Amino acid sequence: MNFKNIVEKVKAYYIIYFGIVLIVKEIGPYSFVPGVINAIFILPAGFLGILFVMYDFFDFLKNKKKLTYDKLLIIFTVILMITTLVNYQYAFTANVKLILNEIIYFFVIFNFTRHNSKSLDTIKTFLHWLVGLWFVLVTISLGMFVTQTEYIYILENRFHPLRLGFVENRLFGIFSDPNFAATICLVTVAVSLYYLFQKKEQKRLALNIFFVINIIFQLAFVVLSGSRTGLLELYVVLLFATFMYTYQFNFKQNKKMYQKLMISILASGIMFLSAFVSLKIIREVFITVPSYIVESVTTIENDGNSSKIKKNRISKKIDLSRADVENSEDVSNGRVNIWKTGIKLFNEQKIIGVGPSREGIVAFAEDKFPDSVIAKTGLSLHSFLVQTLTGTGILGFIVFFSFFILNMLKIFLHSFKDRKFVYSIDFVFYLITLLISINAVVSSEIVLVNKIGAFIFWLLLGRVLQAVINDKAENY
Repeated sequence: MNFKNIVEKVKAYYIIYFGIVLIVKEIGPYSFVPGVINAIFILPAGFLGILFVMYDFFDFLKNKKKLTYDKLLIIFTVILMITTLVNYQYAFTANVKLILNEIIYFFVIFNFTRHNSKSLDTIKTFLHWLVGLWFVLVTISLGMFVTQTEYIYILENRFHPLRLGFVENRLFGIFSDPNFAATICLVTVAVSLYYLFQKKEQKRLALNIFFVINIIFQLAFVVLSGSRTGLLELYVVLLFATFMYTYQFNFKQNKKMYQKLMISILASGIMFLSAFVSLKIIREVFITVPSYIVESVTTIENDGNSSKIKKNRISKKIDLSRADVENSEDVSNGRVNIWKTGIKLFNEQKIIGVGPSREGIVAFAEDKFPDSVIAKTGLSLHSFLVQTLTGTGILGFIVFFSFFILNMLKIFLHSFKDRKFVYSIDFVFYLITLLISINAVVSSEIVLVNKIGAFIFWLLLGRVLQAVINDKAENY
């Protein structure tokens, strides 16, 4: 085994480790972990990732080999560096840290799965970890719902308090962000469905039972979390997946085009109704369970100095109506005002942006628009569209979304051409990237963030592009 193969082997283990670290960071109580311990987990991952990139450049200079990095991503990274230098007075350290994270996503994780022919083994290993760990976390969260556990902790560095358990008529569980957690739940559902119907797994009864239970638990969390974004992702991707599977099946039957389209649309409609009814059943079952387990709910509010404990009797059925939605005329739940502020910031630095990181954008807002919602709350811009436009300007927006649209569209069109691809695990990976992309429209995701959702997106996108471009989809 030569040195390059050793590097690729280490890189595979590194990617799995990096992903597991990001999963752990999604746990709400992780906020209480001391900075020193956090650094022990995070710094090695960042340092080793940069070493991989340095090795690639050294290999390029020494052996005159062509760099396999995507050109648009290289240009986008250069833009990130330029906007950081131009806006050096606004959270410079946070911006540099973000650039290093993006370099790891673009040139280590994405580049590895895009060009390494054995990357599928690495992806499958990580997905096994993801499904297993997320199942444990969701099970704990559902346990908090059943026992009506509610915990609120005020943190100095966050606008919103840390909410755990069942709070404000929605299930946060062990996660700090139920909307984002719901998206990852759907990712694990997609993976579980693939393995459940994979021919190799059909004789493994115990494993199949686990996948069925996992799917039910994950969907239960989506419903109980009150995540409208999660439901939108589920329905959109389910409709598309059903349409494509039916379309390609009918293609094999040599039916006429209008017949294929009509049957595919009808099948999608039936699947949509089936999912809608199934979620209703899951909802009705779970909201009645707590009344058989506990008589009252205990609420603990902690502001760091003292704790307040409240006890209230629970009703026969748990109320899932969200006050922030039911009593508000703003369907976006405050996002529109945040986006308007982002556009206002963009108008100050249209070409190059105000800086890529959340901290940089907040610092710029505090300087230019101290009364804006971003300056007062320190929140992110809640959309990868607005975040990219505001943080990197017109240049960064055009370059990044040229990459994003061209590649996602390439895969979409390939889905209609290649039946083998649609019935492969790579198509499941594409569906997962669609889930995360929908979430990114109303949340900071995919780019200019360091979260497990972004990690999964870049990990899987590289593999799907490898399958599409090389026409080597992994069969069932």
